[in-house]
Amino acid sequence: MRKTLGLFSLIILLISCSSDNESSEENDSRYKLIFDFRGFGTIIGDNSNKVLKRFELNNQFLTLLGYYKNEQSDELFLATRETLNSGYIISKLFPVDILNTTDFYYSSIPFIEIPFELDENLISFEFISENQCFLLVSNNDELIYKRYNSESIVETKNLTLDFNITPSSLNGIVYSKDLNELIILNEIFPDFSTQINRFNLNNWSLTVPELTFNSNLFGSFSNNNEVFMIGKKEINFEIFEYLYDSDGNIISQTNDTFNFLNGSAIGYDKIDERYEYIHRSDGRNEVGIINIQTGELEKRGIIGEPGFHSSILIFFNE
Repeated sequence: MRKTLGLFSLIILLISCSSDNESSEENDSRYKLIFDFRGFGTIIGDNSNKVLKRFELNNQFLTLLGYYKNEQSDELFLATRETLNSGYIISKLFPVDILNTTDFYYSSIPFIEIPFELDENLISFEFISENQCFLLVSNNDELIYKRYNSESIVETKNLTLDFNITPSSLNGIVYSKDLNELIILNEIFPDFSTQINRFNLNNWSLTVPELTFNSNLFGSFSNNNEVFMIGKKEINFEIFEYLYDSDGNIISQTNDTFNFLNGSAIGYDKIDERYEYIHRSDGRNEVGIINIQTGELEKRGIIGEPGFHSSILIFFNE
């Protein structure tokens, strides 16, 4: 009799566990998407933090991981290249289609081709909208801004001649689509301090905060009214990471590598109104929430293997 009751209890427990697993999967009506520059991607459930899909864009490389997402249709627009020496193609894809297909390879749809100049080196590719973008390129040690509407150049600006910013002096580029603000970090000689240049791209007005950015830029993230930057520097053979606002104020600092945000995919969840991250490195495999007032991380585990990545974190709905 006891054996029968024990077997019955085990069956009930297994059914309960199965039910819990199914319910956690059913709770995932929103998803997280990450990429690396080679075109490999991962989809993770927003609630379950479970890896649901690994895939690869078919014969496409990503160009510095610039992207634009249509919030109404959930269409995603990426800057891609067929080879590392070919021109740039704005391609669109549907994350839900990737989630629902059983195929590992996924082909995005070519949308707009951006001309490629052989004498220019690409520094940054940023989306303004699904058919507007701008490129920062270097040409003969001059930094050139080129804005495109579809395939046509509609604005150019020589930032070296107008603002004395050269490609060789760059420490980092940050762009906020929501603010339409371009932040250029450049070294000022002879003291080698890094100046923060905040350009309003609606009228090219320039704001230079009093504080400097005394680190190497290793990442950034933003929403519709604020921009944050991640910096790292070595002090007495010890690596420190800093979280800055766009005026150069230090929000937090740490030398605990298990709290570093460098290398994380970071994105702003507009539904939950918070910054989330996914980190993948040797000995550390986690998702979490960033307390933007203190820089502290609320850590959670990932179910499955997300793979290495170098993109920001993108959210989409089913």
